[in-house]
Amino acid sequence: MFFVTIVRSENSLLRPIGVYSKYSNKVNKYKLNAKSSKDGNGETFQYSLETQKYQIEYKKIIKVICNQDFKGMTPRFNDKYSNYPEIFFIHKDQGVIYHIYDDRGAFLIFKDERKYEEFKAKYSTLIVG
Repeated sequence: MFFVTIVRSENSLLRPIGVYSKYSNKVNKYKLNAKSSKDGNGETFQYSLETQKYQIEYKKIIKVICNQDFKGMTPRFNDKYSNYPEIFFIHKDQGVIYHIYDDRGAFLIFKDERKYEEFKAKYSTLIVG
């Protein structure tokens, strides 16, 4: 699977945001891929890491994402140099991209229509739209 973060910042980031060091176990930091691009609003950084599910603390990451709008709740990301990161879990073998945007919801993108239909049948009460 791939663990991907996208960060927008008005300032240049001198180091990757703390997501990888704080919520990854046994991850080789030298395998972290980074890309950046600039526009009129600042700079966008994309970090990606090919990893295994057991190597990242995905449950904590999900909790952090859901706590982003609630200052009194923990855990939270604390990076004063950038906006809140967008986080994607990409399961390349199953062909699914999973992105929780905040405590209100998530989106899933399926490569295969059949897998989407199976998911929709199984979780029909949770799907909106």
